[in-house]
Amino acid sequence: AVVSTQSGHYGRVLSNDLDCTLASGTLKLGISHHHAVFHINTKLAKQTKPSNTINTQYYDYSNSNVELFLSSVHKKFQSQPPNNFASFCTTYNEELDKAFKLENPKHSKRTPINNPWITGGIIKSISTKDDLYDSWKQAQKVKCAS
Repeated sequence: AVVSTQSGHYGRVLSNDLDCTLASGTLKLGISHHHAVFHINTKLAKQTKPSNTINTQYYDYSNSNVELFLSSVHKKFQSQPPNNFASFCTTYNEELDKAFKLENPKHSKRTPINNPWITGGIIKSISTKDDLYDSWKQAQKVKCAS
């Protein structure tokens, strides 16, 4: 992907699979006319065949979390520009964890390889259905006083 800055300079984010690119772009750091180039890839590990192992999800790269990350990292670098590359990396990783890292990792056999049709919305609906079913079962146990 090629990203452009306001000054007309271009940077390149190289990826061997564009379908895995969640977001890429530049970050204004306020240090010089150069901008940091970033790339977020959705596939950190690639499975080649379906398996019966349980998949553990540590990060949630939903669209809302991407938007949260982009706005928070922009605000952070506007208010506190990094002094060097090490401080840039530290801040970037902290904001990445704040936006995407799950407090409690999710465990599921539903992987994109095993069940490619199951989306995050479907999983949320299943969870809601399960909660409603549990509430209904509890209500069945309560006896009405007559």
